[in-house]
Amino acid sequence: MRVLQVAAFEKLPWLVHGFSTRPGGASELNNQRVLNLGSAEWDARENVVENRAKFVKVLDAAELSFVSLRQIHSDVICRFDKAPKELSRG
Repeated sequence: MRVLQVAAFEKLPWLVHGFSTRPGGASELNNQRVLNLGSAEWDARENVVENRAKFVKVLDAAELSFVSLRQIHSDVICRFDKAPKELSRG
């Protein structure tokens, strides 16, 4: 599994961040193992849960809340003081 990080973000001690890449997950798509982190018709919920656990482990962030965001191409920015109860779009 490969996770991309921004050098400028790494300087912020309060921020844990990472951008996932496709390879290395429990999900299978087109005969390849992929790191699907979101709900999709083609994937089982158990795979998504396992993929998220792997992603959080790579980030060394097991004690933190996982906040998932439905990515849309827009200028919408979401700010959270705590983990939201419903999926946000941004």
